[in-house]
Amino acid sequence: MAELSYIDKMELPYTLLLDPVKRRAAAYNGRHMRITETASEQLVAYGLANTVKRVAYDPDIRRLAPDRHPVPAWATPEVLARAELLWIRTGGLTDAEWLAIPDR
Repeated sequence: MAELSYIDKMELPYTLLLDPVKRRAAAYNGRHMRITETASEQLVAYGLANTVKRVAYDPDIRRLAPDRHPVPAWATPEVLARAELLWIRTGGLTDAEWLAIPDR
């Protein structure tokens, strides 16, 4: 198996915008671009089990960097009020562990 490049890794899920009530999430890559508006149950479960940082969603951050973490259509103001950003553990992973992260 060829070694994963830095660019390959940056395209995998790094963060989730999670609605903790419905366990629905959008996934973002290492460049903060949305890779799916509705993450799979497997990716949500993986993200929850491998979270290194979890914070309440802050809409003010979007004003500072509007191209980062674009919100999905399902993220109404009510949902965003309770939403959280989760960072998935990526530091120190082997290539096999990187490949075990569900891609969507």
